[in-house]
Amino acid sequence: MRNFLKKVVYLIHKLFVYFLILGVFLPEKYLFLYIIAWPLTYIHWQFNGQRCILTQLEYFLDNKSIPPKIDEDPDAPFMKSILSEIGIKMSDSEIHYTVCYSNTILWSIGVIRYFRLYKLFM
Repeated sequence: MRNFLKKVVYLIHKLFVYFLILGVFLPEKYLFLYIIAWPLTYIHWQFNGQRCILTQLEYFLDNKSIPPKIDEDPDAPFMKSILSEIGIKMSDSEIHYTVCYSNTILWSIGVIRYFRLYKLFM
């Protein structure tokens, strides 16, 4: 049962990462969900010791202790597994900065799209 739950949590985690990357392309009626997702995720990381609750849950379900802070990003093993699926290899700090900067840039584009829709911006 734990193994099944771990796979479900991993799938949810992966889908959320894809949502943060591709959500900028969602239809306008879903953009509000996207533009609140990244700030809430970032705030969550800040209040949770730079750790993602889904990663912590995966470790718990796998009966593993959460590793000590790895360089800049304790969630780097999760992101490394996603990046390795598409052949990208990066250090932990490169992953951390790439995730933060790319999500912020994509989020900014989503905010511009959202506010242009309502003629409040540009």
